[in-house]
Amino acid sequence: MTSFTQPSQIPYSTLPKVQLHIHLDGSLTPSFFQWLTTERDPPITLPPTFTKENIRSKLMEMKSAQVSNGNRQTLNSNWSVFDWCNQYLQTYTDIKMASYLLTKDLASEHNVRILELRFCPYLHTLKGLTADDAVNAAMEGMSMHGNTLCTSLILTCVRSRGLEEGMKIARLSKLRKCGFDVAGDEGSYGIGMYMDVIRYAREEGVKVTVHAGEWPVEFDYKGGMNCLENLDM
Repeated sequence: MTSFTQPSQIPYSTLPKVQLHIHLDGSLTPSFFQWLTTERDPPITLPPTFTKENIRSKLMEMKSAQVSNGNRQTLNSNWSVFDWCNQYLQTYTDIKMASYLLTKDLASEHNVRILELRFCPYLHTLKGLTADDAVNAAMEGMSMHGNTLCTSLILTCVRSRGLEEGMKIARLSKLRKCGFDVAGDEGSYGIGMYMDVIRYAREEGVKVTVHAGEWPVEFDYKGGMNCLENLDM
């Protein structure tokens, strides 16, 4: 009779894993900040109250403040915790290295075999990059780890940044063969306002993810879900 190892005897760290829908700007690694402050040309100096050792706790403080404010965004804005991270992702090399080091760490430290990375390319255009440049940088970074990891990219439309940008991202997703995601402040910017964008993406064969139903019930998440019921999602 064949003997089987009990699950409890298998170290979790050794199991192969799938990591789906991971934020690039929300998953900057210690190795990225090490590169940023010591190896980057020129190196970046973190604000005085931030160190490589306390970044995680500082970001959690910012996240807690965001949640206590109801997770609301103002028009054309993003959440402050992501803005803080994105200030270090405004050049081609920075995006490439962040993507590479995240991919590398997930594969080597957590045995991730399939990785789905997501980000909004227009959040990385403050210093002259185009959205397409940002996509190229992320793709190049993910590919630097080699062929031991299966990777894909999702381009995110942030609700508070408006319909015009949302449609641009849907078109870019089609052009670059990426997934398309609608995310952000569901309470202030209901999914109904993005239905034409979502419909376009679906009709063009783009794989679509929609964040709907995550906000408290007073924001009528059922109404948002009803908007999607006639789409093949």
